[in-house]
Amino acid sequence: MSSSSLLFLLLLFLLLTSTTTSLPPNWVGTYKIDDSCATDECCCFAEQAKITYFGPYNQLIITTGLAGRPCASQINSTTYTFSINMPQDKSGYQTTFVNLGTLNRFRLSEDSRYISGVNLQYPKCSGNGLRIQ
Repeated sequence: MSSSSLLFLLLLFLLLTSTTTSLPPNWVGTYKIDDSCATDECCCFAEQAKITYFGPYNQLIITTGLAGRPCASQINSTTYTFSINMPQDKSGYQTTFVNLGTLNRFRLSEDSRYISGVNLQYPKCSGNGLRIQ
């Protein structure tokens, strides 16, 4: 067998094993929230966000801490729990939804370690999280 044939077989093997061993998105977990959201202008997710799966309705339940000047008038609490439909966009790694009257997008990294929450109407009110559990 020639060296070019061996190289081709090796590349083919690597390609097939890398595409067949990818894991599905795993949203469920606890994330440490960064401080990139502008708390002087926004009611921001803060400290930690815990995401659980509610199977009967195929939804994710998100419970998070809150921080920011507008939180008192919007929610009047230091924690917030809400649900979203199980993400379907980008092979399950992204979802867009309305929360507290604004359009938001959650995106999960392909390795399921990072989550980003982007407020599409008020980008200053966006943040990120790193999986800690």
